[in-house]
Amino acid sequence: MQEDGNLVLAGYDFSEPGYWYTSTNAFNNVSLMFNTSSFLYFVNSTKNIYALTQSTPTPVRDYYHRATIGEYGNFQQNAYHKRNGSRWTRVWRAVEEPCRVNAVYGIYGMCTSPDNESVICTCIPGHIPFDPTDVSKGYHPETVVNYCASPSLMNFKLNVIDDADFQIDSTSDLALVTNVDVEGCQKSLMNDCYAIAASLDASISNCNMKRTPLINARKSASSKGLKALIKIPSNINNSSTGQSNRNIKFKVRLFLKVSIAVSATLACFFGAIATYYHPVARRLKKRKKYLNTSSIGINFREFSFEELRQATDGFCKILGRGFSGKVYSGMLSIEDAEIAVEVKRLEKGIEKREDEFMTELKIIGRTHHKNLVRLLVFCIENNHRILVYELMPGGALSSYFVWTRRETQMESED
Repeated sequence: MQEDGNLVLAGYDFSEPGYWYTSTNAFNNVSLMFNTSSFLYFVNSTKNIYALTQSTPTPVRDYYHRATIGEYGNFQQNAYHKRNGSRWTRVWRAVEEPCRVNAVYGIYGMCTSPDNESVICTCIPGHIPFDPTDVSKGYHPETVVNYCASPSLMNFKLNVIDDADFQIDSTSDLALVTNVDVEGCQKSLMNDCYAIAASLDASISNCNMKRTPLINARKSASSKGLKALIKIPSNINNSSTGQSNRNIKFKVRLFLKVSIAVSATLACFFGAIATYYHPVARRLKKRKKYLNTSSIGINFREFSFEELRQATDGFCKILGRGFSGKVYSGMLSIEDAEIAVEVKRLEKGIEKREDEFMTELKIIGRTHHKNLVRLLVFCIENNHRILVYELMPGGALSSYFVWTRRETQMESED
């Protein structure tokens, strides 16, 4: 709403007169009203002066109403049924032809609307979009040239678009040539180095010359029978071929980028899964699980399997055999002292043995008695589970248990 009381729709990039206005500037203190009557109208301090919506079949008791400026710059009123509504329905709009909205697709863009409902954006031949993903940002010349360089006629060719024109506006209007046909309009356009396009209305023999920047190019119901003439540098391919190729290249680049990103993500995902389930990773996971000795309150030293193999001369001297494995003798260097040890090596192949191993560690770690042999070292490496005790002076602990059990049996027989 202007200060003079005139409601105007205009392109935000241009200060020229708008593409729609109400001509209510003859009154003072004008206000736009939109109330429970669901009508849009103007009032001043004394009376109603202008109605935008003359009648509406959608009473406010049954419908929600809203008045907005849509994405294509058209001021319109919509209604939505309160009980059975599924979408907003247009009740009224200011501009009946969407392509009459100034710069609806920016400079050098062409608005196409064959039914005055849907709107399609294309570029003027010889131009490309600033942003292929958002054509509403407008277009720019594919090649920057000097239109007045000599010889001008040799540097350009003409492209004629039927049923299209450039609306009259002071931003791009250059000159009006009258009493000409198509050939006369083409000649006038080629001879004027400041003109880059023209609109020809053959019915009245008028050729309206245009200068840069070109705005409001349209192809709609009201442009039937008109012709749009565009001057294009000779080294640019005509019309949509070049633009189509560029769009294809852009889509290919976009597809490649997306494919690479998706492939990298999937590779990381499956790599993580493969690493997690790899036997080595699972062994390391188990190792971490069992090495958390602080959580069970024990503080034993850990030796590697190779160190224990050397300490027992390759596990060659067997002291005895228990339920869960064999016992070997050996010499182990601990804190610069050589200590005779017995090495209990659990048998492989049974998963339950690992639990037995940890159970024995827990029990021994929490048991302290002067008559019990001391656990010195343990080993958890790959499938090896080994306990290292201090060797008793009188022999292996397993031998003592064996002879004690035999003597007990003999006494019971007697």
